[in-house]
Amino acid sequence: MNSPLHDVQQLEVAISSSNLGFVVWDKQQNLVACSKRCPDFWYEPHDILRPGMPMLELLRHIAGKGGFGPGDPDKLARRELQRVRDAGPDSEDEFEMLDGRVIHVQRSVMQDGGHASTYTDITARVRAEKALKQSEERFRNFATVAADWFWEQDADLRFTNVTEDNVAVTGMKQAAHYGKTRRETGILDVSEEDMAAHEAQLLAREPFDDFRFSRIKPDGKKVYISVSGMPIYDTEGNFTGYRGAGRDITEYTTLAAQLAQSQKMEAIGQLTGGVAHDFNNLLQVIVTNLRFLELDLDADDERRKMVSLSLGAAERGAEVTHRLLAYTQQQVLAPEVVDLNDLVTNVVELLKPALGDTVSIERRLADTPLRAKIDSAQMQNALINLALNARDAMSEGGELRFEVAEVCYTGTAGEEDSELGPGTYLMVAVQDDGRGISPDDVERVHEPFFTTKGKANASGLGLSMVHGFAGQSGGHLEIDSEIGVGTTIRLYVPKIEETYIAPRKVDPPPPLAGSETLMLVEDDYAVLDSLTFSLEWYGYTVLTAQDGANALALLEESSVAVLITDISLPGGMVGTELARIVRQKRPDLPVIYITGYAPDFAEIEGIREGDQLLYKPFTDADLAQAVRSGIDGRESGHSLNG
Repeated sequence: MNSPLHDVQQLEVAISSSNLGFVVWDKQQNLVACSKRCPDFWYEPHDILRPGMPMLELLRHIAGKGGFGPGDPDKLARRELQRVRDAGPDSEDEFEMLDGRVIHVQRSVMQDGGHASTYTDITARVRAEKALKQSEERFRNFATVAADWFWEQDADLRFTNVTEDNVAVTGMKQAAHYGKTRRETGILDVSEEDMAAHEAQLLAREPFDDFRFSRIKPDGKKVYISVSGMPIYDTEGNFTGYRGAGRDITEYTTLAAQLAQSQKMEAIGQLTGGVAHDFNNLLQVIVTNLRFLELDLDADDERRKMVSLSLGAAERGAEVTHRLLAYTQQQVLAPEVVDLNDLVTNVVELLKPALGDTVSIERRLADTPLRAKIDSAQMQNALINLALNARDAMSEGGELRFEVAEVCYTGTAGEEDSELGPGTYLMVAVQDDGRGISPDDVERVHEPFFTTKGKANASGLGLSMVHGFAGQSGGHLEIDSEIGVGTTIRLYVPKIEETYIAPRKVDPPPPLAGSETLMLVEDDYAVLDSLTFSLEWYGYTVLTAQDGANALALLEESSVAVLITDISLPGGMVGTELARIVRQKRPDLPVIYITGYAPDFAEIEGIREGDQLLYKPFTDADLAQAVRSGIDGRESGHSLNG
């Protein structure tokens, strides 16, 4: 029968070629035998190990070489010996050696009271588990700020990694980031104050979210970016850098800007409507009284010249309110079917004297008629305004080009102009080779009172009026400009397939005087008084009221030939409601609406075909002609018929 020692020696031979350390201790914790790998786990040369060596002696050798950390070797050895005794009959443990290796120890009690232990180097496994854990943590970090691409920075906040997706969004190659801080990569649209605050956040090792900036891509387009990140630490708590992600927020930024512009337009529109109503009422009184004062003065009276100048100033004031209403898309339009080829041809003829000899004009018309239903007078004004702006941009002369073309938008991705919905549009382009407009100014040229010519040389309402007209006509205005190259402005309006109807011959104006009785309803007393005087001057009898209730009371007692009423009236009864009630008894009664501010005439609830609209300030002749036309059944002013 073999002795226990013989059995141990046989086992040692069996495992000596493996990666295991194997040791046997007797009941008194003296060494019985060990494999050749054991010294590798104990910091000891193999020749000092001998059978009968006490475990405490071995532990003192290990402690003396720092194997159990700093401290008194004897105390550390006795602490470890006690830990072995307390471990129980079967136990396992792990410890990290001075060289970084991780060792797993498995202890088992033998029948004679001793115990055997196996030592396994599990460094590779532990490192793999650690790497997996770090990878999982890294993934969680990425997922927290996940977006279009990922990035990493080192402890000096310089880029060490940027994923390839970033190139597609920003056009900036990965290598262009490496070794640079974010500031050094050339970001835009960040104030120095915001940049300093962001960098202070990084120095404080704080996570950050939604830091925004922009870049200019190689193709010249601006892309808006948002980045988020979090600080990264190693297992010992040392800061190693930042890790995060970036998002392309160009579409969001564009939509937010459009929303802000829309809200600004709405606010300006509300303000403009109120101002236009009150201001036009004032102008109406001024124009009417000046007109009759002018008629009362002799032709050679010096005061007549002063009155004429005042009338001209009042008309220019009316034009300012008209342009403001055009900008906010609240002007009254009279749409008709127009061939844009013919319209542009007429505009060019009108422009030739105004442009001078230094500016030449080129026309690129379509081969076939291109028809739109628009207010032709406003379209002409818009093109003339654009042409005069182009002339001013070409101070040393140049070429002004008009182009008429058909454009189809499908609404699919990739079409740059997001303002136009799907459909067929007609484009009129006005192009110059002048000094151009800066990108920042292009963003603002639609705003009222903004001008690139200087406040002394322009009102800043021209381009805003054109922009408003385009939008109100169902189209859009687009501006492309480059400093030193020139500007192209494209005005889009919807195409129609209606047959073109040549303007009918206009009948000569009717006689303005009359003797009929009229009902005039106007809440502004000064306007009411001046219009009453005007109508009486033409021979009419005028009944007046300042609200709908009083007007109805007068109409119960009197018969009138025409009802003239402001659209906006106090007391809860607007002009259209007044007309509806009166027409229950007089369905054929002509109605003339007057207003200093109103939405599209055709969209006013209660308007009936044949009704007329006069937009303040109007002249006494305009009012008298509308009255006469209503009585005689002719059309005048704006009506639903045309």
